[in-house]
Amino acid sequence: ILIERLGLDSRVTTLGHIQRGGRPCALDHRTLLNWLPTLQGIEAVKAVLEATPDTPSYMIGMRENKIKRGPLMEAVEMTRAVVDAIASKNFATVMSLRDPEF
Repeated sequence: ILIERLGLDSRVTTLGHIQRGGRPCALDHRTLLNWLPTLQGIEAVKAVLEATPDTPSYMIGMRENKIKRGPLMEAVEMTRAVVDAIASKNFATVMSLRDPEF
């Protein structure tokens, strides 16, 4: 449908081992890891179904052990701010831009 009706470029991607990056934590138990991507996928589908033309694009992630969605462009801006602060060796700013779970 995406390709034929909407003319959008679409591909299937299997993320595998890169689906969740970072160091292992208490949530990395095999059973829970099998469910987290599914729960995040459900949230992504909900976000798409609730979207309007004015809705921002969301990224789906975990915050305080709960699945949350946040505006994608805010995350991109925050990442760029961290990169700029690192380049200027302003590490206090780098840490202030990261949440406590960092």
